[in-house]
Amino acid sequence: MRADKPGDAHKLMPRVERTPAPNLRRDPNLVSVIIPVYGEIESARTALTSALDQTYRPIEVIIVNDGCPNSVELEATIAPFRSAIRYVIQPHGGAGAARNSGIIQSTGGLIAFLDADDRWRPDFLAEGVASLNRIPRCDLVYCDALITGSSPRAGRRFMETSPSKGPVS
Repeated sequence: MRADKPGDAHKLMPRVERTPAPNLRRDPNLVSVIIPVYGEIESARTALTSALDQTYRPIEVIIVNDGCPNSVELEATIAPFRSAIRYVIQPHGGAGAARNSGIIQSTGGLIAFLDADDRWRPDFLAEGVASLNRIPRCDLVYCDALITGSSPRAGRRFMETSPSKGPVS
């Protein structure tokens, strides 16, 4: 079936409700990878592949269609991965709202956000989880990033151009 307008996207794939399951139990070792997608269809495939290629297991990957105007193309792109991911559709609310929807649907004790136009090295989650485990009081890990693409900052590290300032609390 073809969706002729964004509102028809729910006809293509099963819709996942935003309401959390009652008595949801979170697996403390499971990492829920949340990928919000609005318009970055081709790069979303690269992001999804990099999430699924992680050396750390167990993971669940949740793609959140944030009212994507190209839902038909997005769903065709992720179709080969459907058995390995969860797919959530919502009206466009922005990346923050999409991440929140992913959190609601997640079952992992750990959350990792991956933007649809980014990709991870295969050991990204393994290193992050190891960092969290080394420091039991630590609740959050963030990292530097290599800027790629056609940006004037391509080839530089994110922290070079936008360094963290002040204590992290």
